[in-house]
Amino acid sequence: MKKGKILLVSSLVFFGTLIGTTLTGCGSNETEKEEDKYTVKLSFDNTKGSVKASTTSGKVGEKVTLTITPNTGYEVGTIKINGSSVESTIREFTPIKGENTVAVTFNLIVDPVDTAEVTLVQADHGTISASKTSGNVGDEIIVTVTPDSGYELDWLKHNNNDITTTKKFNLVKGENKVTVAFKEVTPVIETATVTIEETTNGTISASKTSGNVGDEIIVTVTPDSGYELDWLKHNNTDITQTKKFTLASGENKITASFKKSLLPEELKTFYFKDVSWWNDAGASTMIRLYDGDKTLITTA
Repeated sequence: MKKGKILLVSSLVFFGTLIGTTLTGCGSNETEKEEDKYTVKLSFDNTKGSVKASTTSGKVGEKVTLTITPNTGYEVGTIKINGSSVESTIREFTPIKGENTVAVTFNLIVDPVDTAEVTLVQADHGTISASKTSGNVGDEIIVTVTPDSGYELDWLKHNNNDITTTKKFNLVKGENKVTVAFKEVTPVIETATVTIEETTNGTISASKTSGNVGDEIIVTVTPDSGYELDWLKHNNTDITQTKKFTLASGENKITASFKKSLLPEELKTFYFKDVSWWNDAGASTMIRLYDGDKTLITTA
């Protein structure tokens, strides 16, 4: 009986020690597992792009792959993992125990500024100039055209594009050649018409009733029987003596007035041969009208 008790106690001590050891071992493994875990925290501006991780938690020693996608018009700026900058091409890392931060920035893509120059090709009979002869691609250039006297612009081109009307263009990458041509001004021939105002006791007519400004117009006057011309005017200018005028721009009105003749009708075809004046007792005048050598009328 004594031996059996000793065996039972020994067995209990052995199993107790085994169970205790086993339980202690289990607690140690759990602690180790908690200490080996990691998490990944992503930081970025989603208005400029996106960042994704293949996993955001796991066991230390695993690799995490990053997918970085800039929005249109943006590019990757900087990448920092746990506060340390890495190359912008890096897309994979091995997390450390605990929290791992991945911060990504995006930059707006700015195209390099292209510059260009303007080449002015001058021509005969005028000159051209530009508001500026160099600048950035896209800048507006205004061309000033100065024809010589008696000439005018025929055409104006930027490269092969006609800019005669606008006289401006935008700088393009590469060549910006401005060419020009001038032409002689064609005189504008202005025409005018003649207006003959009706009158009484006679008629008037013009050598032509229309023509170019500057043309000479001759007026023919025909009084009625017993009348003679009193006055003749072109607009407000008296042309009674010359009976002609130069066609003016605008109005060309011919007016006339007739008056009764001083001589009888039957004597209009004769002529005065001489006229004598003298003063005797008073003022007297003698007029002799001749037809050839025949005296028709003598007045005193």
